[in-house]
Parts: sequence; structure tokens; C-alpha cells
Amino acid sequence: MPNAVGKHAYGVCDKTGFRYKLSDLVFEIRNGTRTGMRVGKDVVDHDHPQNFIGRVRTSDGQSLPNARPNRLEPDVINLLQDNPFTTGASGGVTTTITVTEVNHERDTGDTVRFRTVEPFDGITQAVMELSTGYSITKVSDDTYTVSVSGGATTGSVSGGGFFASAGPVTALG
Repeated sequence: MPNAVGKHAYGVCDKTGFRYKLSDLVFEIRNGTRTGMRVGKDVVDHDHPQNFIGRVRTSDGQSLPNARPNRLEPDVINLLQDNPFTTGASGGVTTTITVTEVNHERDTGDTVRFRTVEPFDGITQAVMELSTGYSITKVSDDTYTVSVSGGATTGSVSGGGFFASAGPVTALG
């Protein structure tokens, strides 16, 4: 039997029971499959995209898994070993002091400020804790030298105390 066509081809909506032209009835779809019900175009419920989470491929070939940005760590204050300073020759207006800071990673010309230094061999705490810091000369990976104003009394004396530290001129904290 042929299907009805033309202006007298009507159908009944399975949802509302109203009469519609056959061309205005559509199949209802739930979770991506037809339910078998024919409903009017004005009352059809479209599938929500959240019903398809997990079915849609969401991988992005351009993303980097577990990415870590490359950044420079800020300078920090390092606690030095016990009595890390050794004076140079005695006498004179300035004294060269050798600083022992294991694996300091500093270069010649870097500026270092010392904190919590106890006086030793005629060098005062105020001289060692200069607020502008000292420009260093790298000797090895574990030592560098600074030139301070003030003469050593004896020379070749280690000191500075147990809580001396070296770090940037301005410390974050």
C-alpha cells in the first residue's frame, strides 16, 4: 500500500496526541538512538551533549602531559658551616677574607651579603654584615674571597660563628 502524501497526510504525535502534518513529525532520539516514537518538531527533546561524555574523543595532540615550566629559582639565604671565614694577612686597611660555602654556585662578580656573623680576628660584625653586600672572586666550587674594610689583627684566623649565612642583598621572606 502506498504512503499518504499531500495536504491530507496527517499523523498523530506520540508525545502530545496532537495532529501534525506527516512532514512535521520526526523520530525522537534518546542517548543517540531512535526510540521509535514520532513527535512534532516543536515538542522534540534533543539529546544533551553531556549525555555523550566519554563517547566523544577529547584527546589533544598538542598538549603536554605533566608539564613543568622552566624557571629561575630566587636566590635564598644559605646557612654556612661553622666559622666559614678565614682572614688573609694581618695589617693594612683592607683584608681579603676567604669564605667557605660548599657548592655555592656563585661566579666572580656576584654580590653576596652576610648575616648573623660574629666578630673575629679584628673584623667587626658591622663590617661583615655590610648592607650593600660584597662582590666576590670565585676561587673554587666551595670557596670565594671578598675584600673588607678593616685590618685583621693576626691573620689566617677562622671565625664568624655558628649561625653565619650568605645570600642575596635583599632577601625575600
